[in-house]
Amino acid sequence: DWSSDVCSSDLIAMDFQKPENRFLDRDNLDFHHGDILEILPDLKEDYTFAVAFHILEHLYDPVEFLKKVRSDRIAVIVPHDENWLVSVKKEMGLNWMGDRTHRRLYNHDLLRRHLVEAGFGEIELMEFDGDNGLRALARKRHKP
Repeated sequence: DWSSDVCSSDLIAMDFQKPENRFLDRDNLDFHHGDILEILPDLKEDYTFAVAFHILEHLYDPVEFLKKVRSDRIAVIVPHDENWLVSVKKEMGLNWMGDRTHRRLYNHDLLRRHLVEAGFGEIELMEFDGDNGLRALARKRHKP
């Protein structure tokens, strides 16, 4: 059960936007406000579990980011390129990316490829109905 480690452990969170104080009001939370690419290298220790919630689609090189994640387990959520809204917007000639900062939308193959190239295995992919996205759970492969 992946969730048992996350609930009892110290948490590190990073985001461009500062969340409401009620989310920050946890004794075991170390929140970093700013650019994840600048914050991540400065973290001094490894962690048990990482969550990349709508990050990869914004990055120029998501594989390099994933390689820098110092966790054996990761959950990733990204926007899915095969949702109904994307299809309708493409047909109408509208901006189908959804966000001007998106560099890509994901399908199963692309998300799996990025995780594998970054050294993750045991990848479980599933649809994420909450926002027409994809979710992946993966473990870092260790060299013998």
